[in-house]
Amino acid sequence: MSVIVTEKARKHIDRIKEQANKSYFRLHVKSAGCSGYRYDPQLLDQKLETDHEVLLDNEWSLLVSDDALSLVKGTTIDYVSKGLGSQLVFLNPNAEDECGCGESFNVPGDES
Repeated sequence: MSVIVTEKARKHIDRIKEQANKSYFRLHVKSAGCSGYRYDPQLLDQKLETDHEVLLDNEWSLLVSDDALSLVKGTTIDYVSKGLGSQLVFLNPNAEDECGCGESFNVPGDES
């Protein structure tokens, strides 16, 4: 399972985990939005039984829900400035279509 998290994204995620006093950052997807799926990043106190821990650089890890594994394989998570704000963005090579606002995506062969 390969997911890339940029240094900017790691720093942002570490900061929000600390502020929320949470131990884990979890990447999940929901069936939603106009294109089929929506990213649902979460902060958790503990791993869920169906989560997969992805270890990056032997010192930083994130959780990926079982439902999201095939949908986010190869995704790069970045933290970018847009307009007056900043946000996490998901650069997903599996996404065939994205909605105009960038909130949802679809994958090839999916009938969502």
